[in-house]
Amino acid sequence: MDRKKVVYSLDKEARDKFFSLSKKEKASIFRKTEYYAFTEHRKLRAKYISQHGYKKYKEVAKDRDFIEEHAIIILGNILTGKKPKSNIKTIDGEDAALVKFVKLPYIWIGVVVIALIFVLKGTVFSKQGKKPSGKQTKVVTSDKKNKKKKRKRKKAKLKTVKVYKSDVSDSTKSYRAIMEKHCNIYNIGEYIEVIMAITEQESGGQGIDVMQSSESGYGQNNPVLTAEESINAGIHLFSVCLDIAECKSPKDIERLKLALQGYNYGYGYIRWANLHYGGFSENNAAIFSAEMKAKLNTSVYGDPEYVYHVLRYYKTQKVKIRETSEKKK
Repeated sequence: MDRKKVVYSLDKEARDKFFSLSKKEKASIFRKTEYYAFTEHRKLRAKYISQHGYKKYKEVAKDRDFIEEHAIIILGNILTGKKPKSNIKTIDGEDAALVKFVKLPYIWIGVVVIALIFVLKGTVFSKQGKKPSGKQTKVVTSDKKNKKKKRKRKKAKLKTVKVYKSDVSDSTKSYRAIMEKHCNIYNIGEYIEVIMAITEQESGGQGIDVMQSSESGYGQNNPVLTAEESINAGIHLFSVCLDIAECKSPKDIERLKLALQGYNYGYGYIRWANLHYGGFSENNAAIFSAEMKAKLNTSVYGDPEYVYHVLRYYKTQKVKIRETSEKKK
């Protein structure tokens, strides 16, 4: 998102108010704007794709930056004291409910036509063929019952599970193979989707230091010289954070939050949070940042909302899988 473009698209009153803010206040208000803009767009995108399909969405979205459109409205609302909401209701300007209502009769017409074709086919074949005897009829009936039983067995073997997937840019996806390689080196291959989400938050897959790990102490150079060196150092640091946080799996969200905040602050935070609070919380992340700012005499120390900024790219999806165990005949 082009922040400069967003600011200069505001009306004069909102723009003057923005320029009157301090540097820290501007950074804070932009983080809030980006969060709500991404959230609003994801809702509209999901709704549009469910009604029109992904191909149609790509055609509509080709020449527009929806995130910036949402951000301009939301930033203006925040600066004028209104709720951080966007009044953009649909992606292509159509009323989604109206589109759905207009298309509904055509769907039913199609269903009726298909049903008539099957009825006519059945009538023709029944006239051409001979009427089966009573015994043959019973055999046909038993075959139908067996088919129904097999269908029931197949349905019983399917179960729904929650799977965590990353929702990231193409730039970040282009590093997936390198990330998988280094995840396997540090025995955290199952955390590849988390690593993708971290990279999206840190850089969006742009630049050389894609995981912002130059100062981690795990790279060969400071700053790092290649994207792979950045990925290696970042994954090494995150593997250490996972160990100290005692995170058992990518589904262990509470311990994963602790490890993520440790990646941002340094793993000293993890020991501090466990000792004083028994784990991660949004409140103690803010307290730790304030204490370190006072200790180091600096205006900024890390991102107290880092966990939620990463997790917006790390979502659960429901997937149906077939059970491996089968009944013996």
